[in-house]
Amino acid sequence: MALQLPGTGPHRFWGFSPAYDVRDAACGAGAPADADAKHVSFLICPADVRHVLQTLANARASERSGACELSFHVYEEHPEQLARHLLLLSVALDFELPRRERAEMFLEVRRARRPRGARVRASHAARARARASVRR
Repeated sequence: MALQLPGTGPHRFWGFSPAYDVRDAACGAGAPADADAKHVSFLICPADVRHVLQTLANARASERSGACELSFHVYEEHPEQLARHLLLLSVALDFELPRRERAEMFLEVRRARRPRGARVRASHAARARARASVRR
């Protein structure tokens, strides 16, 4: 039986640790990366995409990323959490949207997990449905 915290519900939609660059955890902070290397990460029940986004942001901002290929494998116990990961990543990496609108949509989707929380705007929901139907 899984450990349950009172008031968190059946699915965890946030983690209990700060976001970190998984390349630093594997190679050491500030270590130079081989330009032709492939970095593979396997995340087990991270509960959200904070580590993936932190790693991608640091790779884009640093010179050590070079041509290094990043690959993430994520295991979640519940398919709802994995679907949420994919939705948040697709919103965060949708560069067709202006940065501000992308940030607003990301925060709306992230807050929609709460029972009494904010709901996703109809325009953002329609855009997500349209993009999902195009990718099929």
